[in-house]
Amino acid sequence: EGGALEIGGRLPVNTGGGGLSEAYVHGFNLITEGVKQLRGTSTAQVPGARSCLVTAGEGVPTSALLLTGGA
Repeated sequence: EGGALEIGGRLPVNTGGGGLSEAYVHGFNLITEGVKQLRGTSTAQVPGARSCLVTAGEGVPTSALLLTGGA
């Protein structure tokens, strides 16, 4: 509601755009997008990103990874 989950919102979601037009490698693309966010190199950069939660699985997430930037 009100763009909260979009880039620039208070909780941006799916900044990499999902698996459309990309090879599906069981969540690895999601991890690389998280790393890009923390490095500041994403094409859909979230300003000031310092942490990222990556989840993957069919329907219900079956794995999770919390990435955090260095000091």
